[in-house]
Formats: sequence, structure tokens, C-alpha cells
Amino acid sequence: MKAFPSNATVFVSTGEVSGDRYASLVIESLHKIYPELSVVALGGEALRAAGALLLGDTQCMATVGIWEALRSLSGWWSLFRKTTRYLLSARPRCVLLVDNPGFNLRLARFCYTQGLPVVYFVPPQVWVWGQGRAKKLSRWASSICTIFPWEEAYFDPKKALWVGHPVAWFVEQFEKKQESQEKRDRKTVLLLPGSRTGEVEAYLERVFPALQVLTEKYPYLVWKLVTASSEIQSVVDEKLQSLPVTLVAHQELYHVAQEALFSISCSGTITLEMALLGVPQIIVYRVSGLTYRLAKLLVKSSWVGLPNILAQEEIFPELIQDDFGPERLIQEVEKFLNEGKKREEQAKLWSRKLREQLCRGNPFENVAQVVKRYL
Repeated sequence: MKAFPSNATVFVSTGEVSGDRYASLVIESLHKIYPELSVVALGGEALRAAGALLLGDTQCMATVGIWEALRSLSGWWSLFRKTTRYLLSARPRCVLLVDNPGFNLRLARFCYTQGLPVVYFVPPQVWVWGQGRAKKLSRWASSICTIFPWEEAYFDPKKALWVGHPVAWFVEQFEKKQESQEKRDRKTVLLLPGSRTGEVEAYLERVFPALQVLTEKYPYLVWKLVTASSEIQSVVDEKLQSLPVTLVAHQELYHVAQEALFSISCSGTITLEMALLGVPQIIVYRVSGLTYRLAKLLVKSSWVGLPNILAQEEIFPELIQDDFGPERLIQEVEKFLNEGKKREEQAKLWSRKLREQLCRGNPFENVAQVVKRYL
């Protein structure tokens, strides 16, 4: 096993792209306090760029769904063994866990048994399903940094702290930098396929056939697809063929959102980003049949999209599982084109409401201050 610096004091574990980004910004905030701080991590491109030494790259392993997770189980189990060996030998001063509950809850339990302080940022959404996890995490973690204000009530009040939602902070900072502009004639449709390879492939399989019809029927529309990572860009390139779709890096998401008529968003954090930006959207999602049936048994919510769950009503239409196909998508797009003004006004109204709910300063600096207690 590769030797790591003896002065590494913080270990970070993330799963998908958003968690990797959040963790990297916490590390950047910590480096402002402790420039010499060393970090070892499970993560991806963002954490590496923030100066972390990667014990394992988890970006290629992120999955959606129970059946999909089972197929990658051996890889995660191997990584868990590697991680626990590192933690036992290096004994970092603090372990920062970000999202990825399937892996990180198990790691939190291990750290608890070894007396390693754990800060959990973006805890599992126990208010949607699996409330029993709240009691376990309250025992295993030293501090729990929640992103929704009502989550504090589910965990040990002595350990839980609402730090604000990262996406609300991103949107707020972006708009502060923007100069006021006159209303433009929006013709762009954003394609947002997600950040995991499996969900991207399921998205493209259903959206691209619809585009073959829509691009001919509505030639004035401009189609832009936002790629979450270089890996996802490769997946899209293979399937794009001759469709008139422009690929855009994730870093440009908020800029292209300014010109969007609406988006077709894979269910996930991206749907909240669009809602906070005031962009109307169609929320789509498909997983294996087994995963979907099990999810229906476990999840209490009537909706899949995060904005709809938060609003407790369908503010954005959802095409889920069998409903998510080319024909239904074409129908929903044409509804949007016929009701553009109404959809835009509704999206702006909910943008204001959600911002009021979720903003609480810089969440990454808030988490860094929590981690600082253990250094």
C-alpha cells in the first residue's frame, strides 16, 4: 500500500460529483485557516484540484439504485477495506464524510468504534425515508452538518447544525456577480442528464430519440447539454451522432441557465439548482424495475424531484420510470412551448420561496469551522 504523509490530519470521503465539489470547497476554506493542512480523500477531480491526495477515486463508482449498487458492491467493499487500513495506521484528527450514505454510514460506524471524530456533511435524507438512520448517525458522528433547516430535528440536537444549502449559496453568489440585463428572447433548452454513468445512459436513450423529432419540428430551439465531468462528456460523445446539440461544461451551467427557456432535468441536485435559478423544467428519471419497486415501498414522498418534495406539490412535471419515454417527453415539451409564460412565472415564484428556506451564509466555511474544532 502506498505510503501517505505522516502529517495528514483530515480524511475526507465523498461519492458522486456534487459531494466531491462540496468537500473540495470545505478543504479550500480549511486551507485558509491552516495552509499546511494535509488531506487524504476518497473523491474525484475537485478534491484533487483542492490539494487532496486521493486514496481512491469514487467518481467512476457512483451508482443509482439498489440493483445497480449491488453490481458495484465488490468495488466499494474493497475500497472500504483499504480505507479502514489507512485510518487505523494514520489516525487522522478528523474524518469528514460528505453525502454517499451507503458507504459513509458504514465508515462512520467504523470511525466511532476506533475513537476517530466524524463530521458528517449532507447527512442522509431521513425525512424522506429510513428515519432509523438518524438515531444511528447521531450516535456515530461527532457533528452533523445539515443542509435543510428542518433536518436538525431528526438528529441529536447537541450534534446537529444547519449550515445552509450549498446550491442556494452557489446561486446567490452567481447572481451577485451578474449585471442586470434586459429580458432576452430565450430559445435554449437545457439537457441535464445527471452525473452518474448509468443515469446518463438511461437519460440519453430516451431523450435523443425525442430530439430527432423536436429538432425538425421546432428548428428555432437551441439545444445545450451540460456534462457533469470529463467522463460523462465521453459517454455523451459516443451517443450524440449528428444531433444539433452543443456540449457545455458544468462550470458554465449557471451562465447557460440565464438563456434557458426550460430544462429537461434528471432527478437529483440539478433540479434544485434549476428551481433556485427560476428555470422551468421537466424532471425525468428511470432506474431498474427492481430498484423502482423497492423505492416505492421505502420512500414516503409522492414525488421524486427535490423541488416538488420541498414544495409538497408538483410545481414541475415529472416523467418517472415508464412515463419517461420519447413520446411522453415530446408531449410534455410541446406543453411547455404552449404555456411558456405561465411556467416561467411559476418558476420565479418558487425560486424566491426556496431561497428564503435554504440560505444561511457560506455553508463550506460553516462546515470548516466545525471541522476546526477537532484539529
